[in-house]
Amino acid sequence: MVSGHKNFLKLLGCCLEFEYPVLVCEYAERIPYNNTPNLGMLIKMAKEIAVAVSYLHTAFPRTMVHMDIQPSNIFLDSNGTAKLSGFCLSVSIPEGETFVKVDADRVEGVLDYLEYKYVTSGVVNENTDVFSFGVLLQNLLIGKYGEVDRCQGDESLFEHEHNRVCKFVEEGRVFEILDPQILENMSDDDENREQERRRMQAVIVLSLKCTGHRGDVPKMVEVAKELQRIELWML
Repeated sequence: MVSGHKNFLKLLGCCLEFEYPVLVCEYAERIPYNNTPNLGMLIKMAKEIAVAVSYLHTAFPRTMVHMDIQPSNIFLDSNGTAKLSGFCLSVSIPEGETFVKVDADRVEGVLDYLEYKYVTSGVVNENTDVFSFGVLLQNLLIGKYGEVDRCQGDESLFEHEHNRVCKFVEEGRVFEILDPQILENMSDDDENREQERRRMQAVIVLSLKCTGHRGDVPKMVEVAKELQRIELWML
């Protein structure tokens, strides 16, 4: 179903010559951890993943929720096209329903990208993916790729990071927490540099909308359209 979509990692087959069946996928590499892509590449990658998640939410009679949107499940092919993978935790919402309940124990290893109220309620809907995508956007621009120290107390890591980003945005200090490599790769031209700063600000603001900081949470289709609009500023 999704394997033919350009923004999903294509499944080629299954090898049975091992103790357990092994899935064979097209060759692609995980997003780089030690070599931060430039701003244009990051926005393109985010847009393509948003398109993939939008497809899951809208292309089938039953809405599919990925539930594991994080850097380790994002790949880039030789052309720089982003591919979403990792469907082990995905669930579908029954027709006529707006959510499904899932035992939080089954996602214990990926809680850093899941909304805290889901962890306590087990309720999964489209917003579960939107929230995770917002956390992903923040981590891509901050440059941590999910490799941040786990916070202490009741709040999850993404809640901790989300609150920290909100604080810096509200204080007008958002550029103090952005990935230094992204800032270093910005244009030397003052006018272009200012445009890039506005694009980064727009992506951060979008990430806060996704995590519910600025009113109603948008649909993934709306998120993809907004990222496309921001990407066009790069041309």
